[in-house]
Amino acid sequence: MAPVFGGFLAFLIILTPAAAVDQPEPIPGFRFCSPPPTPACANRESVYRDEGQTKACQEEVARFVNGAFAYRACLQREIQKAVLETNMTIDRFKCGIASKHRCNDEELHRPKKTKN
Repeated sequence: MAPVFGGFLAFLIILTPAAAVDQPEPIPGFRFCSPPPTPACANRESVYRDEGQTKACQEEVARFVNGAFAYRACLQREIQKAVLETNMTIDRFKCGIASKHRCNDEELHRPKKTKN
């Protein structure tokens, strides 16, 4: 049974990152990334004695690994969104300080004047 499991791990390592790319983005507006549930089968003693249960658990673990990669990608997207939003807020505030009023998008994206 060990060679099957070793091959299974190699399969996961090689294919999982590509599979995670196909995962959907979180629902727009909800800003929530859901971690995948840990497969309970990995903690059951009987799984390691029965080939059918072992194969079923391998599939569960594969889904878990794919879900973990998708969760990580979701978190990275949310971090990028947060950084962008933070930078835009800072830029809008600085623009407002310089112009003494709340800047609109056009003013915000206007090329900055250089001091001579």
